[in-house]
Amino acid sequence: ILIRLSRLCSQSKKGRNQQQRLLKNMGAHSVVLDLLQIPYEKTDDKMNEIMTLAHNFLQNFCRGNPQNQILLHKNLNLFLTPG
Repeated sequence: ILIRLSRLCSQSKKGRNQQQRLLKNMGAHSVVLDLLQIPYEKTDDKMNEIMTLAHNFLQNFCRGNPQNQILLHKNLNLFLTPG
């Protein structure tokens, strides 16, 4: 799911504003932000992969989209601290 959402947001390193706006209106970013706050064992390879995909989605969600960047700015601490 996270891979598909990421692909919707970005194509060839460029943002896709309409898809990013639709995902914002659906609250996809909120669900992924909640996911990033779930505690997990750092040795769990599957969870590490999921967390990496979550970060990738949020990067693509913000790519070339200042409105989404502002929206996620208040959660910047989730990106600056590992896990």
